[in-house]
Amino acid sequence: MPIDDKTKREVLEWLLSQPTLRLSKRNKQFLRFVAEESIAGRGNRIKAYTIAVEVFGRSPDFDGGLDPVVRIEAGRLRLGLAQYYANEGRLDPIRIAVPPGGYEPMFEVMSGSVLEAMAGDRVSPPAGQPSRNTQLSGAHVVASQAPASRDKTVFVRATLGFIHLRTLWKIVPIGALALAAAAYFWAPWQRDGATETPTAVVLRAVPVTSDVPTLALARTLSEALPASLARFGGLSVVAPMGDQSSEDVVAKVTGQASPSRKIYVVTMLVTIDDLVTRASWQVFNGRDQALLWSGASETRAGHGRSAAPEDAIAEKIAAAIASRGALIPSHERKTIVGNPTPGYACIARARDLFVLDDAIRKVLIDCLERTVAQNPEHGEAWGWLAYAYVDESRVQIADSNASAEALRRAAAAVERAERYAPYLATTYQFASTVAFQQGDIEKFERTAKRAIELNPSDPSLRITYGNRLEAIGRYDEGVAILKEAVASRPTPVATDYFVLVLDLYRRQQYREAVAMLERHPAPNLYHYWLMMAAAQSHLGNTAAASNAVKRLLEIRPNYGSLMRKDFQYRRFEQARIDDFAAALKKAGLAVD
Repeated sequence: MPIDDKTKREVLEWLLSQPTLRLSKRNKQFLRFVAEESIAGRGNRIKAYTIAVEVFGRSPDFDGGLDPVVRIEAGRLRLGLAQYYANEGRLDPIRIAVPPGGYEPMFEVMSGSVLEAMAGDRVSPPAGQPSRNTQLSGAHVVASQAPASRDKTVFVRATLGFIHLRTLWKIVPIGALALAAAAYFWAPWQRDGATETPTAVVLRAVPVTSDVPTLALARTLSEALPASLARFGGLSVVAPMGDQSSEDVVAKVTGQASPSRKIYVVTMLVTIDDLVTRASWQVFNGRDQALLWSGASETRAGHGRSAAPEDAIAEKIAAAIASRGALIPSHERKTIVGNPTPGYACIARARDLFVLDDAIRKVLIDCLERTVAQNPEHGEAWGWLAYAYVDESRVQIADSNASAEALRRAAAAVERAERYAPYLATTYQFASTVAFQQGDIEKFERTAKRAIELNPSDPSLRITYGNRLEAIGRYDEGVAILKEAVASRPTPVATDYFVLVLDLYRRQQYREAVAMLERHPAPNLYHYWLMMAAAQSHLGNTAAASNAVKRLLEIRPNYGSLMRKDFQYRRFEQARIDDFAAALKKAGLAVD
């Protein structure tokens, strides 16, 4: 929805007036300058040189290669905005963002926001709840997206800032405002013992050498990584503030958090050598200092998705630590023994699952349904429930009524997710999934892109988007997105390559398709054997094709009767369905 210039100015003034927007005076001037230039249509002036001279008072001979002031302050600006929108401003109807790789701001209308729309007034939290200015002993609490436990209220839990009605009515229908007000006043505050969300303490990057570029990179990366990590759901992110020492922030977090809360400490070493930025990082258990994981990254200037090396490095590290199936989700899941209980354990289990079998799906749906029954405003739980219902719809394709009912439940669940967790990238990922299965391609694309905008650090979002674009016939676009995303994933999984195999198959490069399947085996998934059978059939390898069909039927008995419906459910074009059906018949599968 377009936003007029007057509204943009009002949103900017309102944001800058918020006491909980933790930006320095000059970074507020930075934000004001780039926003006003953008609103005035002078985007071509929003360059590092202009900002350095007009905002930071640098001389006309300013050289950004020697003086990184704009990059450093842009990192702090992005961190301050991420912190604000992850906490106090998480339900704001319009957000201002400064995307990595440039300095021109974006004004974004948030769908599904739940606001109290009262001019000027602020609502105080109930007794026992923290005020807007609660902090963790001076540390930056970058994000705490899931409900927190009450114990001494360690993490920021803020009341909302409100935008004036004269601005809001232009963006949100009046009926929605009434519902929003009711939703806010009736919304219960966090419940006792709702979760045990883990905390990531990101310590300042340590420069290996004392040259100016390396020192600058250490400063900017120290700002960029907490902001990148904060985009992932289910993780509170804390970083040192001001001159606070690493030892002090770790001691305060571990000392004030409940004993059952898991704490992860992230350390980094960085250097720049001949235009190559090198970073190594380690993740420790904050309780006993045990090393859990380590990694390294190299980024050459001018390469990668981001123009700034600190952004590219931060995205890689954040994906390695917090993306689905990565270190922290996997480590959290290993601590859950047996069937998960409602609440945090259930969500933690869901975050680390790539593929659902019948038994897992049943357990997951049960615990998620109990979670939302206990806490009807748990937006992330509603999102994962929508995901599980969509998967149930897929496996029920033999019964069209049951499949349609599961998809209806998924749509209802994702509406709740959009209402209660509009700040999570996964909310839009699940909304995109539901829209795709419903055939609403416009909403599928819009929400998929929104998920990627909210969390560019998570390659799985781009992988899913690329997969579906390829399925609906936008081959080159989908495969290009997919290849870039797979290359950026720290540890690719076999399913990442399935659509690349399909693309080779579409190009009739059957030997290459078989070779890719053999390099990335997934013998427990029927899709793997389906593609193997079809490719081997085209190559005339009768024995190999027959064996693949045998393995397929061990996983999905009677798949021949469902094959066409399965492909149709995934929205494949009819010509591709017919081609696969013919190849599978030749391999020995009785396709209806």
